[in-house]
Amino acid sequence: MLPTIITNNNRLLDHLTSVLREFNDTLMFKGPWFCGMDYLLTCSPDNANHMFNHHFSNYPKGKLFNEVFELLGDGIFNVDGDKWMDQRRMAQIHMKTSSFRSSIEECTRDKVSKVLLPLLNKMAGSGKVVDVNEVLTRFTFDTTCKLVMGVDPGCLASEFPGIPFAKAVDEIEQALVVRYIVPTFWWKLQRRFRLGREKKVAEDEEVIESFIAQCIREKRASVKDNNQQVCGDLMTPYMDHDDKFLRDTLLNFLVAGKDTIGAALVWLFWLLTNNPDVENKILEELRRGRPSSKVSDDEMIVFNSEEIEGLVICTQPCAKRLGFTLLWHSAKSKRRRMMSYRVDIKFAQDQRLSSPCIRWGEWRQYGERTAWSSSLRDGSRRRGH
Repeated sequence: MLPTIITNNNRLLDHLTSVLREFNDTLMFKGPWFCGMDYLLTCSPDNANHMFNHHFSNYPKGKLFNEVFELLGDGIFNVDGDKWMDQRRMAQIHMKTSSFRSSIEECTRDKVSKVLLPLLNKMAGSGKVVDVNEVLTRFTFDTTCKLVMGVDPGCLASEFPGIPFAKAVDEIEQALVVRYIVPTFWWKLQRRFRLGREKKVAEDEEVIESFIAQCIREKRASVKDNNQQVCGDLMTPYMDHDDKFLRDTLLNFLVAGKDTIGAALVWLFWLLTNNPDVENKILEELRRGRPSSKVSDDEMIVFNSEEIEGLVICTQPCAKRLGFTLLWHSAKSKRRRMMSYRVDIKFAQDQRLSSPCIRWGEWRQYGERTAWSSSLRDGSRRRGH
């Protein structure tokens, strides 16, 4: 299998998706014996539900994962057991506060109305081809930074400026994924002598550390001067912790928010583009729900949360399909593919568990049918299909 992966490197997710289909969505990949590259790969929603939901504690990340993603420190992505539970509990408490929820709406609304819509309007008038993925990725990065650290780096602008911090985060994420794929001894050797990708990792890490440290210093000074703890970002509630904990927590929140939301937005608009009947239904529902003072079809309108609360077709794909929740719907089926491996599946020290195609590859098979054909084409509100 390794030779086919190398030859299909330019279309890796598509290739892995086709291979996984042939093996009923789950297979054990055995790499060269001297490389420690054995993987259990799966793209099955049932398996993902089994691992990440019902039996999450049975699949700890382990020492190798911690070494590969050492930049994430002791954040929620890198810890297991009680530490993971404690951080998850704290995050849920802070994210459910009214101040943070209000900040999400205010931050997103401002960014959309003042930056995103004018930018898209300008691009539409120019007649040039636009990379929607680039636009939405920059939009998500700005809003995530604002909500996590209270700072807008300004990535989304007409000139698409190069922001060192944003570039460093993107580059280091790619490098860390490569670490997880290549033999361990190889990237460790490169890291020791600062060669190849590992040299760039060290440089990017310095940029990231410097930016986050500056944000922490400014926030501590702001909180001290204003003598207040009520704020709409996620950093403020953690100010009682030391800088190391703050740094790890903020970086993990940033990584969690920027990629998942950005990719989901791109996927949503791709689905809309390929389902014009659904797009028309959403537009018609928005026209009926728009403020009466807005009468022109050409006028851009930004709805607030109260105005879209009663909408059905519009909010269904946005609220329910942006996350991985659609992958859990098929868990109601009687098939439990992961059960063939049992809960007490044994992994050797050099084996790794991976689900590389859940995010993109199999969404074509599971997501499109589930999210659109079954629920939206008839305009119904059926849930859990």
